[in-house]
Amino acid sequence: MRVTLDATLRMRRFSIVMLPWMVLTAAAHGQTRMADVLYTHFDDAPTRAFRVGDEAFVALDDVKRWGWTVHSWADTVDIKAEGQSVSVPMRIVNSFQTIPLRAAIKKLGGNSDWINSTDTLSVYGSLTSIKAHDGKLVIASSFGFQPRANVLSDPSRLVIDLAGVRLDPKTKLDVDSGVRVTQFRPNSFG
Repeated sequence: MRVTLDATLRMRRFSIVMLPWMVLTAAAHGQTRMADVLYTHFDDAPTRAFRVGDEAFVALDDVKRWGWTVHSWADTVDIKAEGQSVSVPMRIVNSFQTIPLRAAIKKLGGNSDWINSTDTLSVYGSLTSIKAHDGKLVIASSFGFQPRANVLSDPSRLVIDLAGVRLDPKTKLDVDSGVRVTQFRPNSFG
């Protein structure tokens, strides 16, 4: 009788210790829903993801379309992207091997925001510096971007949009007078 009682007490202790973890797992699983990721300097076509709370989980095969190299081992994924290498935990979501994208983006030096009232995550880089002197333009960013130039008239001017990056309060501006730098759309500035 004593052996059975000790085993019962140990099982109750184990259940009590495991209860918070089981509740969190069930809550997180119940909140999983489909989402889209706009990695703006690659293209405007969204990549499918799974949203769990504030994180977006993207399948390993899907991040390869952004030019990322991934290597998974055990419960970790090594990523080479944006000229850097980082490691993040791997998680199985809806039978897919996935990475926590927001955590990976942050480690790579980028940023991401959920678009208000949607399940669409916007991924972008931060501009670190802009230099414009004597007709030469040098731009540094944490992520790649796509420049688009347009000549406008009345008044005559050259406008360069940089899709996939945002001005940051820390962006160093060193430009000639007459050069104006503005952020006029969330993922593009000119």
